[in-house]
Amino acid sequence: MEQNIPACSCVPQKWDAVWQYNEGLAMVEKNGRSGFIDKEGRIVIPLEWDFASDFSEGYAMVGRDGKCGYIDRSGAIVISPQWEDATDFRNGRAKVKRNGKYRNIDIHGKLLRAK
Repeated sequence: MEQNIPACSCVPQKWDAVWQYNEGLAMVEKNGRSGFIDKEGRIVIPLEWDFASDFSEGYAMVGRDGKCGYIDRSGAIVISPQWEDATDFRNGRAKVKRNGKYRNIDIHGKLLRAK
């Protein structure tokens, strides 16, 4: 199991904020934009998001223009920003909000039936 290491241990202080490494990447912020760096401090996902969360199960929640979606570790959009709110993936599911209602989705963005 990979250990989370504080990002500041090897990253120059050129960011406004740096989060801990999770799944090998750390979220960084600069001038109100979010992206991700590797353990050598190289930008691997450009700072093009209004907000983001740590990677979980290979995906990170990201947001732009008030909508949430998901990217993979290469930075590719896997679920386009369309939700009012969203949580990290856990056990292959994430909770998303649309029109004031929360639902679960799978890793492909498919809405799951309410139980």
